[in-house]
Amino acid sequence: MFKIRWPFLRRYKSSLATRPPLNVPYKTGQPMHETRTHLIPQPGHLTPGISALEYYNRRLALAKEMPAKSAAILVGNQVQHSSGSVFYHFEQDTDLYYLTGWLSPDSVAVLEKVSDNGTDEDVVLHMLVPPKNAATDLWEGDKNGLEGAYDYFNADEVGDVNRVEPYLREILQRNETIFFDTKN
Repeated sequence: MFKIRWPFLRRYKSSLATRPPLNVPYKTGQPMHETRTHLIPQPGHLTPGISALEYYNRRLALAKEMPAKSAAILVGNQVQHSSGSVFYHFEQDTDLYYLTGWLSPDSVAVLEKVSDNGTDEDVVLHMLVPPKNAATDLWEGDKNGLEGAYDYFNADEVGDVNRVEPYLREILQRNETIFFDTKN
């Protein structure tokens, strides 16, 4: 007959519970190599199997097809609430995700082609994202924030999404062609 040794199991569980928490300096709103090596095992990858360089090359390929003094505006999805404080699983807008790898809601990306000189400096990635907020992060989890958009996703210019109207107005005034998908 098999005998269970409960004190051994209790000791094992208590030793796991008393271990100090993993001290990771990165607080991001999506898995990164630095925080979730089992999901993203390769350094330099923003999402499983896709590197930051691949996202950059995708943006350059789109910009190559755009005329000079133009901008493509990509609006991310919002969290959809089903009832009260219960919300559906969030899925990012496919265009924004394909070009940036960004998974946080309520974000806007603008790919601006300043000139047609054939250099990488001709293309500017603007990201307007929600800033980190300690109160909402407790309920919804960590967000990438402004620093994450700049540090991890290689945005050239980063702004607060709450100031999207004056930011976009400035971009609209200095560009001759604007690309925007209404989705409906």
